[in-house]
Amino acid sequence: MPEPNPSAKLDAIRSHTAMGAEDALALSRLIRPLLAGRDPQLVLGALADLVSIGIAGHVVPGDPQATARLRGTILGLHVAYLIDLIPASAGEILGETGLPVDLAPLRLAIA
Repeated sequence: MPEPNPSAKLDAIRSHTAMGAEDALALSRLIRPLLAGRDPQLVLGALADLVSIGIAGHVVPGDPQATARLRGTILGLHVAYLIDLIPASAGEILGETGLPVDLAPLRLAIA
């Protein structure tokens, strides 16, 4: 596997959050060995479960409708965040000679 470019990932993470980019990337690196070599659909299922836990943790006490709106907003931001991370992740997997990643269809899919 090509050497990762942490600055590309950090830049993408920082573009979506003002805190903890380094910590988020460090946590990701700890989790990766647990997922390595597993079927991609299984990995996506596990990650979806973890993301759902993170989104469920966003609550507006006493206001179910505001909670639903907040969770919808967080989900949309998370998907945009994922899309921005794809080029750096593809670079890690495919290396500098990997196929370019066209993000336009992904952005259209969530619009």
